[in-house]
Amino acid sequence: MIKPKKYHFVSEWQVDAARADVVQAIMDVTNWYKWWPGLIKTDVLEIVHGPAGFKGSKFAAIWRSSVGYKLHLQITINEYRANNFFGFSSSGDLAGRGSWEFSGVQGNTKMHIVWEVSTTKIWMNVLAPLLRPAFVHNHKTIMRRGEIGLRKFLS
Repeated sequence: MIKPKKYHFVSEWQVDAARADVVQAIMDVTNWYKWWPGLIKTDVLEIVHGPAGFKGSKFAAIWRSSVGYKLHLQITINEYRANNFFGFSSSGDLAGRGSWEFSGVQGNTKMHIVWEVSTTKIWMNVLAPLLRPAFVHNHKTIMRRGEIGLRKFLS
């Protein structure tokens, strides 16, 4: 049996917009398509508004990589601190955990995004020794496009 391959991704985003506006755009998953290239589809599976904020909310997304393959993901919010932080788990083609941390002052918001995942697609695990650099590059490309798109969307 081929073991899933592990990846540790860290992205730093900066957007000239108020933190509350940035967090609202990030949490509004159904509108990501307006600003995040590479996103094919998002669905809200369950939305929770309670004392723990969005904790327990679930979303599904389909991404097209920069080289054409698709990734199907389900994201569950496990921790939420209003306008500061949310932690999540992912399942589907990439299984693991991650977080978005928001900081900055007034009209400048910084985001520290961490995602630790394992690939679950057999072909990705088999070809990882050859394609790992391409998978890492693809993630960086998708994230960079997301940051640029969010900047434009919120300007």
